[in-house]
Amino acid sequence: MATEKVASGEFQYVHESFDRAWTQETARFIERQSDIQNTHSAYKNDLGQIKSYLDREEIIGWEAISKNVIAGFFEEQKRTGLLADSTLNRRLAVVRGFVKWLALEKYPLPSETPDFLRVHPQFPCKTERDRVIEKPPLSKEDLSELYDSLKSRRDKVLFGLLQAGFSPPMIAELTVGRIDSVPDQNTEQLMVIIPQQSKQETSTPFFEAVLLPRQTSIDLNTYILEAFGDKKELGDKPVFPSPRYNFRETLTRQGIWHITTSWGKKIGIDSRPRQLMESPRLHV
Repeated sequence: MATEKVASGEFQYVHESFDRAWTQETARFIERQSDIQNTHSAYKNDLGQIKSYLDREEIIGWEAISKNVIAGFFEEQKRTGLLADSTLNRRLAVVRGFVKWLALEKYPLPSETPDFLRVHPQFPCKTERDRVIEKPPLSKEDLSELYDSLKSRRDKVLFGLLQAGFSPPMIAELTVGRIDSVPDQNTEQLMVIIPQQSKQETSTPFFEAVLLPRQTSIDLNTYILEAFGDKKELGDKPVFPSPRYNFRETLTRQGIWHITTSWGKKIGIDSRPRQLMESPRLHV
């Protein structure tokens, strides 16, 4: 154990130094990932869980975070039987991203640790992509039947955004202020403004405008007017607030996954997000 390698006083100093750096880098990493508060909370909890495991194992230095330590953490998590596969997969993705962040920040991690996480995407359980990789894209007939079966305006908008290539994490972070009209009076299309992260913290942020299909634009415009009215001060309001949080926070990506998969179950069609994203567009 690490405590056997250093004297008591030195152990306390090294441990405190490691804790401070971990706290600092956790905050910086989370801040760069999202501006949605419940996403911050989920990431903070995920990284807090692995930090608690490191503390129990008396890991007090970056060079001791080996692939075996990471594997041990996820094996312990899975053994509890209390966590859904989706939670474990999210936690794995967060830890993988944080380890990559630490490596880029030149922390002295063992060289095999980032590689271990990168080449073992199936650990500890299958990801959504693994589960649907062998399923063919939906036909236009299936897509049309699925769209026509949707009763709520919100679901029609989710369908259109997924078809337009927006992933569940992108949809979860979408705010009302990022929806804008196209400066052309002859079209009813809307566009979504997507901030693009720069690798340089000091660089000026830039944005990409994604034009939505006409039908998706109509659905989205009607949905926003019905849900929020024409209130410009709601720019930071999530487009898809979650009833689980009394509509104060956004739907999570897991929530979006469960909503979309539930559509197809009613009519015998597999409607997972990845399939909708990779199927031919119903609306153009």
